[in-house]
Amino acid sequence: MPDEARSYVLEKGYVAVDGMSLTVGRVEESGFDLHIIPETIRVTTIGQKSVGDKVNIEVDSQTQAIVDTLSRSMEVSG
Repeated sequence: MPDEARSYVLEKGYVAVDGMSLTVGRVEESGFDLHIIPETIRVTTIGQKSVGDKVNIEVDSQTQAIVDTLSRSMEVSG
């Protein structure tokens, strides 16, 4: 996971992996797990991915806006 995306990847949040919007499961320092239903595996290419494959990751724009707003608010009040 890119360092610049780390603060935006939250448990039960969303990320796009190679253009597929997926639900985030557990988040750890080394990366994160995804909750993927069988239908998603069937109709997308996510089932063809292996651990360690390079993928494009995009963070959810609403999550990014909320995290950035809260961070700025905490800086001002802190």
